[in-house]
Amino acid sequence: MKIRHNIHMNANYPDTRICVQEEGEDLRYYTDKELADFDLISGHFGFAIRRRLEADRHCITILREPISRIISGYHYWRTLVDTPLGNACNSMDIYQFSQSLDPTVIEFIDNAQTWQLFWDYTTAARRRFEKIPPSEVLATARKNLRSFDFVGVQENMPGVLSTMATRFNWRWTDDVADRINSSPNPKAAGEVDLKRLRESLGSKVRLDDELYQLALQLFRKAH
Repeated sequence: MKIRHNIHMNANYPDTRICVQEEGEDLRYYTDKELADFDLISGHFGFAIRRRLEADRHCITILREPISRIISGYHYWRTLVDTPLGNACNSMDIYQFSQSLDPTVIEFIDNAQTWQLFWDYTTAARRRFEKIPPSEVLATARKNLRSFDFVGVQENMPGVLSTMATRFNWRWTDDVADRINSSPNPKAAGEVDLKRLRESLGSKVRLDDELYQLALQLFRKAH
């Protein structure tokens, strides 16, 4: 996401003090000491990693409306040819995708944001905590979400950028608002029958829907 790279540029930290997960870093393989040595850490990782960071480290997160996230993700993943998830997306339409039992797909569409805020969205994490009722997973995710220094929502990035700039004394390059995550195929995304997709997903977005409502509340309070 362009916003993270703007933070990197404005923080003026040496490259050796910045860890960007999307650029090949896997935080699971760092020791707690190695993580503590980074001034800035960013990426798509679960609260399990947050637990390993210093308690006084500033932490921010941005959630996305669940259905919008899945639609955008589906079209993005279709561009990842020769990858397990890319192959899965290219072998089915979005409605088939929403009902897929492929573990790789389930990781990304079955209340993934809730699992991220609970611990991690991976199959391994879901199996580890499979005896915990969904209501408890959600309750813990809500508690963890409240612990962040700032919670934003992708659907109001101008407001997110403005609030973050004020709170953390950051500035953004002129193009940041135009470069935020969007579907690689907006026309196709607009052709999705939202009612049909939501019915097809069923309980796979129920927890994420509730968590997103809390994210909206926290953002509106901060904004």
